[in-house]
Amino acid sequence: MHDRSSAPATVANRTDERRIEANAALRRLRLTGAEIAEVLGMALSTVSGILTRIGMGKLGRLGLEPAQRYERKRPGELLHIDVKKLGRIQNGRYLRPLILLLMKVPLFKRWIERGSRAAMERTNPELASAMRKLEPHQKHLHDPARAQKAMSQLTKQERAALLEMQEQQGGLPPEATNREMRRRLEKAQKAGRKR
Repeated sequence: MHDRSSAPATVANRTDERRIEANAALRRLRLTGAEIAEVLGMALSTVSGILTRIGMGKLGRLGLEPAQRYERKRPGELLHIDVKKLGRIQNGRYLRPLILLLMKVPLFKRWIERGSRAAMERTNPELASAMRKLEPHQKHLHDPARAQKAMSQLTKQERAALLEMQEQQGGLPPEATNREMRRRLEKAQKAGRKR
């Protein structure tokens, strides 16, 4: 035993097929429901019902060329950062908070690190080389013996570039080095000043 539909088998005042086609043709010309109702002299509710029933209820991109869509291999591949030079950047006063905020996002962090490495390679290749050699030992540089061993892998030019950078940043605190390292650092600094 099946339930029978309660919808009537025939509708006496059903809209004629030609009028439905006229509705569809006018919709393809990007007319709104109210404009179609006015042109055809029909009730707005009737036009709206017809358009919904034939799948043209929403105007959207109907009658326009298809949207040009594209897919990228990785999410975020098309992201880019516009850097505006501000008139009053004093030691990065306005830029630093922005960069620190961006460094919290892993994708931006990789980009910024890659960009800073590339800039260092161009401006000071010796310092970049020293930083690359010291990177694997970064966790152990607080231990003077290991720090000394890591520093011994550097060439004279790399050591001088590293010391110069540390001096510009305020230098190493004396308690971070042992006596032998302090003497070597002082000696290298004196040699750098004589040049």
